[in-house]
Amino acid sequence: MLNETELRLEGGRQLLKGLGDLDTERFISIINEGNFDYTAWHQNIFGDKSIDELHQLARP
Repeated sequence: MLNETELRLEGGRQLLKGLGDLDTERFISIINEGNFDYTAWHQNIFGDKSIDELHQLARP
C-alpha cells in the first residue's frame, strides 16, 4: 500500500501517461471545482463489477 505522498505522485504519473499534460490539468481542475461527485463518477466507470473483475481490469 502506498502512503499518501506516493499515491499522489503515482496518480499524477498515471494521469499524465494516460491523458497527457493538457487533459490532466483539465481533469484536476474539474475535481477541484467542488461540484465533482466522485461517487457518481466511480459508479459510472465501474458499475456493478465485482472486486475480482476490478482486480483483473487493474492488472497491467
